[in-house]
Amino acid sequence: MSDSIQVTTKIGHPALGDPGTSRLDPVSLRTDVEEARDVLGLETIPLVYLHRDCESIPVDDLVAPLEELVAEGLIGGYGASNWTASRLQESRTVAGNRGWAGFAVNQPGWGLARRAPEASSGGMVSMEEAMYAFHERSGLPVSPYSSQSRGYFSRWRNRSQDALVKEFDGERNRSIARRLDELAPTVGIPATELSVAVLLASPFPTFPVIGTGSVHQLRSSFRAGVRLSPVEVMGVLGEHPAY
Repeated sequence: MSDSIQVTTKIGHPALGDPGTSRLDPVSLRTDVEEARDVLGLETIPLVYLHRDCESIPVDDLVAPLEELVAEGLIGGYGASNWTASRLQESRTVAGNRGWAGFAVNQPGWGLARRAPEASSGGMVSMEEAMYAFHERSGLPVSPYSSQSRGYFSRWRNRSQDALVKEFDGERNRSIARRLDELAPTVGIPATELSVAVLLASPFPTFPVIGTGSVHQLRSSFRAGVRLSPVEVMGVLGEHPAY
């Protein structure tokens, strides 16, 4: 299976019940890797993400333990999740100066529907203008979570009754939802899958994380792999940026 599937996991999540306490110290990171290797039955985990950042800790001190884990063969590489654009840029500078591999991928929250600020959770970082520009410059791959916007584009018309939809409801998102509904029949895929296809058309490598509740949903999600033309992408986004 490992020849056809690349396994990734996350490490350094705050302790359950104590979200304000960082677990990005070397001992906690190593403990998480060892536990993940045991649970997954892998000698080497191909890729691990830091689940969070802690900006009070210097980037050097966060990345050095990951380089040690790579050198020991416990992990193949490492990525960032919920890091800001400025910290990502700093990490690239540090890695270049130290001769380290650095982050192989970034995982922010990113779907075409922008979540309402009051619905955002602490410590979670989403794609925004500075981050998008960083990825355009650097070419660092993105593997966004919440790439389907939690199903908003298939449910947006029920905003008066659907509590989840209210997390995303706003004129920008409704405008994109209308455009998706208009283009979906022409492309031949549902609006949600079309929204993911727009992410895949980004000017940097993008590997969206999807969430499914059934085999049918999984198979439908594969349809997001359709290649969109620049005209079709602009037909969805209109005057709005992709973030």
